[in-house]
Amino acid sequence: MTPEQLEAAMIRHNKGEQSTGAGLGLAIVSEIAQELGLSFEMHSRPGKGSVAFLYLPLTP
Repeated sequence: MTPEQLEAAMIRHNKGEQSTGAGLGLAIVSEIAQELGLSFEMHSRPGKGSVAFLYLPLTP
């Protein structure tokens, strides 16, 4: 994914050209993480793949 595609993936119902989903997953994860004060990151290398990180605290 390009940086522009990563940014667009965080917007609800914004599906990529090759997507078969509803365009909700990453946007919902990002919103919930923000609401809970957690960190969520996505990194991608076009043609190589993408990875998502959701950082959770070790203590409540």
